[in-house]
Amino acid sequence: DPHHGEVTTSNLSRVTQQAKYAAAVTLLAPGVSWIYYGDEIGLTGNLKDKETDEDDHGNNIDRWYRQPMKWADSLGAEDAGGTKVPDYGFGGLKVKWDKINQSLANVTKQKADNNSMLSYFKLLGKAKSDPRYPTYGSVNWAGQIGSTQDSCAMEISDGTRTVHVFINNSGSTAYIPDQDKMANIIAGTNGATRDQVPAHGFVVLCNK
Repeated sequence: DPHHGEVTTSNLSRVTQQAKYAAAVTLLAPGVSWIYYGDEIGLTGNLKDKETDEDDHGNNIDRWYRQPMKWADSLGAEDAGGTKVPDYGFGGLKVKWDKINQSLANVTKQKADNNSMLSYFKLLGKAKSDPRYPTYGSVNWAGQIGSTQDSCAMEISDGTRTVHVFINNSGSTAYIPDQDKMANIIAGTNGATRDQVPAHGFVVLCNK
């Protein structure tokens, strides 16, 4: 979760991919899904340079985990729909974006980018909200996708509806074994088919 883990320019790409993988595994698991605000756009929660719990501001370090949603590119600004970026503070300190969030694409830009974190989360929501998806089912089996080690495959069923979920966290295409394939795609990232999952992508299959 980049919200509560330090992110730098050197590890941003790796953390982003890991965040997508973690989101897919947790949000596609049986049960009610929830999202901490900002996770859906990759908002981070970094500490200010050289700042600690013992700085001269006292115990207000938590403000860096409460950075505003990035509706637009500056604090107090509005997006095209009139949604305003919060401009606030607490404990006598102004809450602002850290360096990573300053360069993060805002909501409007991510909506227009099919490869953005927001687009990825929307695909996860599309899968989980599909009536063919067993929201309150159980995981019958789980493992990796074929020979792809950095991946997750699981069958979820409620006794009536069954889906096969394939999540690929590796940097190469993962190929779905014949015995795990199903007829139809409920949702998946660009390039996903009933036979394969692209690098850092996912696909959800069913037979209905």
